[in-house]
Amino acid sequence: MNTASIRKGKVVYWIVGILYTDRMIKDIVPKRAFAHFFFMLLLAGLSSFITSTIPGLYSSIVDNGIMTSNLRYIYKILVSILALTVLNSIIKIYNSITINKIGLYVSQELKENTIKKVFNSSYEFFDKVRTGELVQRIKEVDAISGVFNPQLLSIIISVITGVLSLIKVLYLDIRMVIIYIIAFLLLLTVSCKFSNKYKEFTYELVRLNTDFSRIVNESIVGMNEIKTNNLSNLKRNSISVLNKDIYEKTKAQNSCYAFNVEIITLINVAASLSITALYAYFFCGKNITLGTYIALTQYTGLIMAPAQMISSGISMIQPIIVIIKRLSFFDRAERQDETGTDLDTIHSIKFDKVSFSYDVKEVLKNISFTIKENEKVLIDGENGSGKTTIVKLLVRLYDNYKGMIELNNMDSKKYSLKSLREQISIVFQETFLFDGTLYSNIICGNRNIGRDEVIHVIEEVGLVRNLPGLSIDEILNISIIEGGRNLSGGQKRMIAIARALIKKPSVLILDEPTTYLDEETKNNLCKFICDTQDTILIIISHDSDLRRIIKKRIELISE
Repeated sequence: MNTASIRKGKVVYWIVGILYTDRMIKDIVPKRAFAHFFFMLLLAGLSSFITSTIPGLYSSIVDNGIMTSNLRYIYKILVSILALTVLNSIIKIYNSITINKIGLYVSQELKENTIKKVFNSSYEFFDKVRTGELVQRIKEVDAISGVFNPQLLSIIISVITGVLSLIKVLYLDIRMVIIYIIAFLLLLTVSCKFSNKYKEFTYELVRLNTDFSRIVNESIVGMNEIKTNNLSNLKRNSISVLNKDIYEKTKAQNSCYAFNVEIITLINVAASLSITALYAYFFCGKNITLGTYIALTQYTGLIMAPAQMISSGISMIQPIIVIIKRLSFFDRAERQDETGTDLDTIHSIKFDKVSFSYDVKEVLKNISFTIKENEKVLIDGENGSGKTTIVKLLVRLYDNYKGMIELNNMDSKKYSLKSLREQISIVFQETFLFDGTLYSNIICGNRNIGRDEVIHVIEEVGLVRNLPGLSIDEILNISIIEGGRNLSGGQKRMIAIARALIKKPSVLILDEPTTYLDEETKNNLCKFICDTQDTILIIISHDSDLRRIIKKRIELISE
């Protein structure tokens, strides 16, 4: 591939990146925020104009005041400089406050947008991504606010001021332009090399931090297995290796930044010294006035200032560019269609030649069965035969199956997800509880559920009897910690069953419901199953007692 093709490819790449970023930001930032930002830019332009005007005023003081001994003129110009400086400070204070607000707002909106994409993603998305990586990518969004800070504003003002100062220098003495051109070409070359190297370090650090978050999350979640299988040293060593890699890469990145800053500083000093020497030569040759000499030296500092900020600007922008590109990861997730007809109640369920695969592994093949109103059904089969998968398809965690699933003789995909899931309650084999109280875990945010209903259901599942010595209020206010690790397996299962019953669903699904239950609680559950009359009840279990109670069976066979 020739050089021209490579350059063309890079240009296209950057254009696509800019267009994508621009589209994404427009999606999350309302017109009001853009209006504030552009007004801030106008004020930044005014600030730059003031800054570039002051050297000319000092020049006037020297040439028209000091050299002519005109004190009144000197005081008048000094008052003008003071007034302009105060106005400039007010503008900078306002802009600093405004840009911080914009940064926080953009970060907040972008994070909410990202969280919305995550929650609206189909279940296949969560099968393919590790939890630690997902959490790390969401956390990275907070860094977006870092680009909207006073430092960015300083760079913008510095660039505008530099351009205005360069125009004034061209007007005063065009002979200096050649030195500025040489300096800028050198600075551009150094900055491009630094930018590419810094980007490499940034990508690598983001990847390492994602891996670090993934392993730490995995280790904390699986701490029981780690300790009981003596894996502490192995996991700790893996984390230490990653931590060391992060340290080394960060150190190398900081060294790269420091080296670049010093190179740019040397170029700036060389340019400033060259220009100062020329100014001094022309001044001694009586080609320019002392005031012009002073103004030109001040303008030189203003012109070269943006170049000195290049390194800090790149170090601030590069991580943001990397993070914005990584956000496209969430756009690849498929979205489920949540709209459809409202489902008031479920009278019948029909699976017609349903097949389903996890990636390449086929779990269900041409499964067909019908469940009628108020029927009790036991789904039985070997491990891996697809028992729990049937439940997931019924509640539409997956829609990418073959065949047809009908509810009330209509395709289940034609119902809205919200109304369908309101009619189905599931107690999964692995119970998950949320941080909060026992009461909040049962009502799950439904404020229409009364306290008396909750008390009735926890008595019905045997939770009150299981916690002797505690009053009803104390039971309802039990604190649930990290998925319920402060409760026994049986207590978690009873809370999950209570949570399912409180919805008063038309379909109740219990996956291995007797697991972790003592004999008395199990007997109460069996009695509840026998007494249930007005609900479709689906049980997944190998329990012999449940097999005796439930007559209708669906047998799944692993192939």
